[in-house]
Amino acid sequence: MSKQRICPFCGKELNQYNGRHIYKCKMRDMNLTKEQIKLKYLQFNFGDNILDDVCNDYEHLYSLPMLREKYSIDSKSVCFLLKLKNIKPRTFSESAKMISQEKFK
Repeated sequence: MSKQRICPFCGKELNQYNGRHIYKCKMRDMNLTKEQIKLKYLQFNFGDNILDDVCNDYEHLYSLPMLREKYSIDSKSVCFLLKLKNIKPRTFSESAKMISQEKFK
């Protein structure tokens, strides 16, 4: 079960229908870029420690589905964090060779 997400600027509860609210919220700093807004949202809802743990786990061969299950964070957010930390995402082929084959054995 996933935790309810909250707008870091006004405290409004977000769901699948109003998830874009954070970009349109009237209480946010209007000088923030989309990347800064998304980072503030992730920091507010998950905390800095978990965001660092997600990147560390990814580097230690966790797959996106494993991260989603462990932290209840969506794959797009994980990809955003990887890009932010300059971590190259794995291709399907790399993932299959590094993770899937070992699990199969």
